[in-house]
Amino acid sequence: FFAWGAGVWSQTAMVTMIPTSVSRAVLMAMVLLAMESSAFGFQSGLLPSGFRNARRYESVVKMSGVGERIASFFWGAGEERTRASLFRAGPPARTLTPDEVATYDRDGVVLVRGLLRGAELEHAIAAAEAVVQETTRAGSDLYRVVTFQGWRTNRALRRVAMDSASPSIAAQVMGLSRTQPLHVMKDAMLAMDPGNIGCGWHVDDKFFWPVEDVPPGADAPVGCNVWIALTPVSTHTGGGLAVAAGSSSASWREECRSVITGEEGGGEGRPRTCRMAELSPAFDARFENLKLLHDMAPGDALVHTRYCFHRSELFTPAAAGAPTRVAYSIRYETAEAKLFRGGASGSNAETISLGSVGAYYPQVWPRSRPLERLAVSLGLIKADDF
Repeated sequence: FFAWGAGVWSQTAMVTMIPTSVSRAVLMAMVLLAMESSAFGFQSGLLPSGFRNARRYESVVKMSGVGERIASFFWGAGEERTRASLFRAGPPARTLTPDEVATYDRDGVVLVRGLLRGAELEHAIAAAEAVVQETTRAGSDLYRVVTFQGWRTNRALRRVAMDSASPSIAAQVMGLSRTQPLHVMKDAMLAMDPGNIGCGWHVDDKFFWPVEDVPPGADAPVGCNVWIALTPVSTHTGGGLAVAAGSSSASWREECRSVITGEEGGGEGRPRTCRMAELSPAFDARFENLKLLHDMAPGDALVHTRYCFHRSELFTPAAAGAPTRVAYSIRYETAEAKLFRGGASGSNAETISLGSVGAYYPQVWPRSRPLERLAVSLGLIKADDF
C-alpha cells in the first residue's frame, strides 16, 4: 500500500508542480513506513521497536494535525535539510582523554571544557533565554525556573540533546560499545537567581530520573547526567553545581540515599529529595567534605554518574544583583534501562524498557533513527503518560 502510494504521489507531484522537497519528504516517509511493515523493517533494527507494538505506541504518542505539521516542517526545506533532519550519521565524536576517563571512573564526575561551541552554543543560549523569559517563575524559593523535556518542543535544545557531542561523551563515560544504543531520557532547564536555595545534597529521585535503579556492584551500565552551563559560573559568586567526588562508589551511598528517597528507595513516605541537611546533618557534613566546585564558561559541562551526590551551590553575598544562572541538564540511559513503574507512579506489574517505546525516549547514539526523529520533529511526542 505504501509503495503504491509513493508511486502515485511522485506522479502527482510532477503533474501539479508540488515542490521537490515536499515530494521527496513524503516519498521518504512512505518508504520508511513500508519498511516498518516489512520483515526488513523488523530485522534491520532501523525502525524503533515502539512502532512494532501499536497499542503501546498509541499510549505514548499523540497525533494531531499530522498533514499540517508535515507541510509546515518540509515545505521549502530543500533536499539538504530533509536529509540532515532525518538521516544523520550520528552525533559528532568528542574523544575524552585517558585522564578525563580516569577522573570519571574515580570521582563519578568530570568537567568537560567546551562541549558546546560556536553557533551550537549561541542557539542553545538563545533558546534558554527565551524559556526563562516565557516561563512563569517557580512557585517556590528553590529555583527561578525549572522546565522539563525541552528537547521534545525546542529545536535548539533537541540539537544539543541529540546532535551535539553530548551523546558521544555520555557513551564514553558509560563504557558503551557501538552495539549498546544510548537514549535521551529526561532533560531539565534550571534557572537560579541570588536568593534561590536550589536543592540540597541528593541523587535524582524517580521524577527526575524515571528508571529503575542499578544495584551497587551490578555488571550493567549506569546512566549519566550532562549538566551544561549556559551562563558563566564562578566559585567566587556561587550559583553553580557542587558535586561530592567519590560518593557514587562509596560503601555508604545507599544508606545516605535512604534518608531522602522515601519508600521508593527502601525508606518511608514520599521522597524528600532536597532536605538532606535537615534530615541528616551528619551525612550532609560528609558530602561537604567531598565537595568540588568549578569555574565554568558557557558551553562547559559537568558529566556525572546517576549516583553522584550533588547540590545547588548558593550564591554568595558577592553575587548580589548577579544575572540569572542557567544550565541545561540532560540524562542519558541505555535501551535496556527499565522505566520506573512502582510507588506513586502506578503498578510495576509490567516492566517497560527505554528502547521499547520508540520516539518517546529516542535513540541518540551511535546514531539516531529516522522515524523517531520525524515523530519528535513534527511535535507528536507530548506530555509523559507514565
